[in-house]
Amino acid sequence: MDAPSPQGPDRVIRLARFFSYPKQVIYLLVSFLALVSIVHYLSLVQKYIRARRSSSTSRRKAGWAVRLPLAIVDSFRALLFRWSIPVPFGYSLNIAEVGLTLAYLAVLLTWTFVNTTTVTGIKVEPHYYANRAGTIAASQLPLITALGMRNNLVSWLTGVSYDKLNYLHRIGFRSLIILIWIHAGGRMTVGLLDDEALTSRWVQCGLLAAISLVIMSILTLRPLRKLSYEVFLVIHFVFAL
Repeated sequence: MDAPSPQGPDRVIRLARFFSYPKQVIYLLVSFLALVSIVHYLSLVQKYIRARRSSSTSRRKAGWAVRLPLAIVDSFRALLFRWSIPVPFGYSLNIAEVGLTLAYLAVLLTWTFVNTTTVTGIKVEPHYYANRAGTIAASQLPLITALGMRNNLVSWLTGVSYDKLNYLHRIGFRSLIILIWIHAGGRMTVGLLDDEALTSRWVQCGLLAAISLVIMSILTLRPLRKLSYEVFLVIHFVFAL
């Protein structure tokens, strides 16, 4: 038996959160990129000012008030980018990559499942999170696409190289797959009826897109990708389109 569709207050609350929560995710990610960009350009200004200083003011003669912040920044960078955690298939991830991955997943899953309790007390009700997960997934597509481009606005603003952003592109894509499965599972629990039945053209298009993305996520795993990069490129573009 299909789950009954919540009406009345549940529907009003559900729709309000359906429209607002994906926007909140976008605002949060844009704010993070803005913060990184500000730090990047402030560091460029600092380097420019230091380069303009007289050569008589050398770092060797600089006081502890100058050396201490620089030492803290260097230590922090070493901790984030030089310490690595081994993963299967002989690869490793540094602390920064692991931290960003966990933080990004936490944001997506939190905004997907937060406040999904009905007015009658049913927790994690699929009517609340099913469509919300799909909308949050769709909202990530522009960012994921931008991170995969060699010359992109994110790299220009933040100063982060393409090689490092490409890792975020892959993580964002695999996070997208998780949200797609959450969306599909929630919709199947609710029931595919009326204009949301499998006979509807837009539902069929969504199912085809989900299957294509899942297949691409499997065929583009690093061990398979390294076997033949040319085949990877063909698979990547065909299934993405």
